[in-house]
Amino acid sequence: GVVTLVYPKLEALLERYKGRQVASALKGSHFDVNVEGNGCLLVTDPWGTRFRLVEGDESERDSRGCQPGDQSEGLAMKDLTIFVKKDANLNGIGRFYS
Repeated sequence: GVVTLVYPKLEALLERYKGRQVASALKGSHFDVNVEGNGCLLVTDPWGTRFRLVEGDESERDSRGCQPGDQSEGLAMKDLTIFVKKDANLNGIGRFYS
């Protein structure tokens, strides 16, 4: 699947992800960053989980689940795409995530 996360600016994230320190620390893992044609970032974390990062503004900030301390850069989780078999029990999957 793919988790879509909203950030205020993607350019700074891209620079940080492409930096030597990150690249050397995560060498040999699944970590990868690619820019999609529409300006989104496709990020694969070191364990293979895929994220689509999109730009948004402060009005999209979701305060649910906030932790004490400084706010994170991320504004919200916009959606979650789950790949399933053609004959999967979609109602059951929906109940699990509701």
